[in-house]
Amino acid sequence: MRMLPIFLIGILIGIPALIQAQSATLEIPRQSSFSKVVQRVGLTDIAVKYHRPAVKNREIWGNIVPYTGGAMPWRAGANENTIIYFSTDVEIEGKKLPAGKYGLHMIPTEDQWTIIFSKNHTSWGSFAYNQAEDALRVQVKPKTLQDHHEFLTYGFENIQADQATCVLNWEKKQIPFTISVDVHEIVIADITKQLGTEAGFTWLGWRDAANYCLQNNTHHDQGLTWINRSIFTNPNFNNILVKAKLTTQKAGKDPNEAKDMVLSEIEKDLNNQLVTWKDWNQAAKYCLTNDINIDKGLAWAEKSMNMNKNFDNTMVKSQLLAQKGETKTSSKLMEEAIALSSNQQLNQFAYNLLFAGKAKQAIPLFEANVKRFPKDPNVHDSLGEAYMRSGQNDKAIASFKKSLSLDPPANVKANSIALLKKMGVDYDQN
Repeated sequence: MRMLPIFLIGILIGIPALIQAQSATLEIPRQSSFSKVVQRVGLTDIAVKYHRPAVKNREIWGNIVPYTGGAMPWRAGANENTIIYFSTDVEIEGKKLPAGKYGLHMIPTEDQWTIIFSKNHTSWGSFAYNQAEDALRVQVKPKTLQDHHEFLTYGFENIQADQATCVLNWEKKQIPFTISVDVHEIVIADITKQLGTEAGFTWLGWRDAANYCLQNNTHHDQGLTWINRSIFTNPNFNNILVKAKLTTQKAGKDPNEAKDMVLSEIEKDLNNQLVTWKDWNQAAKYCLTNDINIDKGLAWAEKSMNMNKNFDNTMVKSQLLAQKGETKTSSKLMEEAIALSSNQQLNQFAYNLLFAGKAKQAIPLFEANVKRFPKDPNVHDSLGEAYMRSGQNDKAIASFKKSLSLDPPANVKANSIALLKKMGVDYDQN
């Protein structure tokens, strides 16, 4: 009868106990239990499937797992192959590895380990290992841990947008290897596929695809192709703004700093596309909320009003005039806008200003809404919130209490009570 080499017996990690616990015909619990760990990096899924031997007061390193330094690797777990899976191409310690499943093996020494990714992932342990089936080998340095790990454990550390470190922890030793992915290439390829589905049937899908390029400062030509498709499908301020910022970014400038260039690109497309008063108004509002080029904003607001004068564009022009310091003209135009508004329109516009940090401009609008609709509890609640955000707590408390006195709907009542409590006022609901 052929005998196994002593080294292979060591690699088995307590094989007599395993033989007793296993059956050729039955599915029964194993001493080294199965485990799986999964991590996503970008759009790449990484999974490790393995079995977990225990230390059991044994000398692991250099004994149960010998420091051979030779060609015979350790299975990096117990029982069948430890399997590592990558859903996309990756780099391991800077070396490329295609997507797929691999048998994970390791050759340990005291100060350097060889991590092996084998194309054969279906073997039992490392006994049938063949170096000719290697997909990749990398060298890493082991680390000493402070805490004891009774069971062999795989995990992920140092997780970043484009990489993570896979670690094997057992006893007081850690074996780390870094997995990197080209996130943008993978995402761009995936977006391209998605745009071949229902996502590509609306302007929003193409806009969102281009916006990914903008937000990540990558693949500008592809992004511009996508945003032009969005504008062709449905030209509007939202996709025109993305194109303007993407064009500015491609030119090597930060859109947040090169604001005049962004505005120039916006104006170019607004003039070249069949857009409505809403788009010119949104462009004017963009100048208002970002405190940039008020004169251009006024011109755009005027163009919007010439197409269809209404509450929204009249109020935007009024606010732009106020920002420019033309108080009298602004006030007159505001009165016109308020006369054109509904309760909800005025309230929402005031909230937009409030959330943009313009409480001073928002409060007169909330106050005007209270005068027009004094029996509406919601307008008192909204005014109270504006007072509170501007530090006028006494006025805020009075507004919230007024709202509560008008039998408000449940959501308005809950908001008033919560904000009163935030200011240290307990409201007796009875």
